[in-house]
Amino acid sequence: MPYRANIYALKSLGVMHILASGATGSLREDIEPPLVICDQVIDKTFRRESTFFDRAWWPTWICRAVLPGLRAFAQVGWREDRRRVHSAGTYVCMEGPQFSTVAESRMHQAWGGT
Repeated sequence: MPYRANIYALKSLGVMHILASGATGSLREDIEPPLVICDQVIDKTFRRESTFFDRAWWPTWICRAVLPGLRAFAQVGWREDRRRVHSAGTYVCMEGPQFSTVAESRMHQAWGGT
């Protein structure tokens, strides 16, 4: 998927924020579905471009992956819908499609992944 081109196209249309979702499992028993609004990310990917700053024409307006104001907005929306919301968590992003081994899951837990 040309995700950088898609983000650039959205920026050229005036989009200021993007809410993205991912369907994953939990690394902790106390974290239950349906929603964790992450405030941290551990990126273990290596096959894709990992930055927007390698070319002058890419948007250099991205400063943080998880903006507090946008997280608060999402939390209010989900709470109004009476769904369980976890207001913080660390998302571990890895190459896929694949599932972690038990040893990898334990490592991700030790790193603080939720």
